[in-house]
Amino acid sequence: MSKKVLVLLGSPHAGGSSEKLAKAFEKGAQERGCDVREVRLAPLCLNGCLGCRRCWTTGNPCIQRDDMDEIYPLLEKADAIVFVSPLFFYSWTAQIKPVIDRMFAFLGKDSPVRLSGKQTALLTVCGDAEDGAFAGLSASDRILADYMKWDYIGEVYASGIHTPADMDAHGAPKLSEAEALGGRL
Repeated sequence: MSKKVLVLLGSPHAGGSSEKLAKAFEKGAQERGCDVREVRLAPLCLNGCLGCRRCWTTGNPCIQRDDMDEIYPLLEKADAIVFVSPLFFYSWTAQIKPVIDRMFAFLGKDSPVRLSGKQTALLTVCGDAEDGAFAGLSASDRILADYMKWDYIGEVYASGIHTPADMDAHGAPKLSEAEALGGRL
């Protein structure tokens, strides 16, 4: 049975630089025989976590009814979850953060489903030329992986990439790195 890989595209822009990294990762994963499912988060209605601690009280992971209802089963079925996010003010985009926050539903004592044991990776780009710009996002991602009890398989940080044209012009090493990371699943 092939490994199920969920790729969460957190950019507000379709076809952007981070998506190019995702496509390279997906290519490597598919060559390895993985079943890849990509979800573009920007067009979805994803509310933030309310912190109400009423997870599963209605039979659903969350009391809110929004497009997370489509994401929850994908998270459950995935063997690997890949977060793809351009760096926005040294952290996650607003499109991907609600998904991360609402995974809290799987951690409560009343949760009938656990997400532990999955693999995870991070693919990210930024216009800043310094790799240190990713420090906050990297720390957040590693803490998330530890907290969720996931196997962290790696990350690709592509700095100095302002536009998709920049990725085309000088991002080939990062695209190769993303493809290789996908091939390690």
